[in-house]
Amino acid sequence: MTIDGLSVEIIADIHIESEVSAVIGLVFDTSGKLLVINNHRGWDFPGGHVEADETPSEALKRELLEEASATIKNVQPFLSAGNDKVMIFYIALLEKLLPFEGRHETTARKLIDAWAFEDIYVGGTPDLVKHVLTEAQKRL
Repeated sequence: MTIDGLSVEIIADIHIESEVSAVIGLVFDTSGKLLVINNHRGWDFPGGHVEADETPSEALKRELLEEASATIKNVQPFLSAGNDKVMIFYIALLEKLLPFEGRHETTARKLIDAWAFEDIYVGGTPDLVKHVLTEAQKRL
């Protein structure tokens, strides 16, 4: 399927580790609240680029620590999006919120109702965000 000009696929089993350029985490606490961060783009999912010496899941864990001062567990890829560069969306459980210092371009973090994210997201891919949220909710 194509959403916002991106090829989007549900992932059953990830086999494209070397082609992944970015990772994005949909991180939920035990009550089903979604962890979001505020950066120069506004409210967003935590995530970022994969560095040469790490796997995508390692990159996600690093980005969560840097951007949200959070640790995660039960990390599972569930959706890929992209054309030449592939983004992998992961679902994970929040393990622990550490003291937040607002480093690495993140000014705030909060836990919100997942559907409320659509109202505060100002990025350029609203249809993709809606699809990602729908697919993530199926996996909770």
